[in-house]
Order: sequence, then C-alpha cells, then structure tokens
Amino acid sequence: MKKASFLERFVAHLIDIFLVSFAAVLLSYPFLDFKSIEKLDDSYTEVVEKALNDEIDIKVFTSESARVAYQLGAKQGITSILTLVIIVLYFVVYQFYNDGQTIGKKIMKIKVVSSNENRLTMDNYIYRSMIINSLLINILIFILLLIGKDMIYFVGVGCLRFIDYLLIIISVIMIISSKNKRGLQDIIANTDVVKI
Repeated sequence: MKKASFLERFVAHLIDIFLVSFAAVLLSYPFLDFKSIEKLDDSYTEVVEKALNDEIDIKVFTSESARVAYQLGAKQGITSILTLVIIVLYFVVYQFYNDGQTIGKKIMKIKVVSSNENRLTMDNYIYRSMIINSLLINILIFILLLIGKDMIYFVGVGCLRFIDYLLIIISVIMIISSKNKRGLQDIIANTDVVKI
C-alpha cells in the first residue's frame, strides 16, 4: 500500500483536532466560570505590562505568572478532563473500531495500519496517541495540577510543553525526510499511515 504523504496526514490531523477541540469546548462550556477566567486573564496581562514597564522584577513576574497559570489551570480543569476523555474515545476507541480511520482520515482517504501485518490492537492506538495527540503530556499536566502548587505547576507545564513540541517536531521531520514516511508515533506503535 502506498504511504500517505505528510500533507495528507497533516490535513487529516487538523480536521481531527478541530473536532476534538470543538467537542471539548462544547461539553465543558456549562461548567466553566468565564468571569473568573477573564479576571485571571486580565491579571496576567497586568503582570506582563508591569514587567515590560520595569515596575516588577523577574522574580515577582515569575511568581505572579505561576500563580495565575495555576489558578487558570484549576478553573479549566473540567475542560482538561473532558479533552483527555475525548482524545481517548476519538483517537483510540473510535479509530480502533473504525478500521484505523478518524473522520479526518476518512476525508483524506488514509488510514492507520500495522507495519508488521498483525491486527492492530487498542494498545497500538494508545501508543500513537501518547505522542501524536499529546495524551501522555496532557495526563502529566493534569497530575501536576492535582499534586503541584503554583511554581511546580508553572515550571512543570513549561518543561512538558517543550518536550511535547520537541516530540512533534521530531515526528514531522521523520515523516517528511524518511522513505517509509513513519513518525515517532508510528515506530513506537508499529503502525503505518497509508492511502486507501
């Protein structure tokens, strides 16, 4: 089978991310306290302005940024939980029962198959999602929110997001530059993405 191009995979992924994000926002909307979130956003903007105007030093800026980031994370906790659930249901369960396709992959006429000709299991899709859908990073960030405090959460999220972007960049480079068009998620999960 012919391997899917990076562009086909990218467009399919954009469609899927839009659908997952839309579902997460729609389902969490009734539970969010928008006034508090807006107040925290304004507070962060004020901290940034004070730092830019040299009214506060880097230590105060970092401390205040950490406090606001932690409070924002706590206020949006329901969205984080729902996003994790939707990612698992859509990218793992739905894709497993839909023969390796999400809605984005169906539109782009591509699908996930086993690279060693075994039948794909739910585990294969979980391993893929850990990397390509940032499932592992989002779980770790949620754990930090539960057990950490301001500065631990702030620094932890920064480090985890850096690792997440690095993994995605590595996967993109691998897909674009390799003959077999496999990303890190494909190697870990023993999968290929092919045209149908």
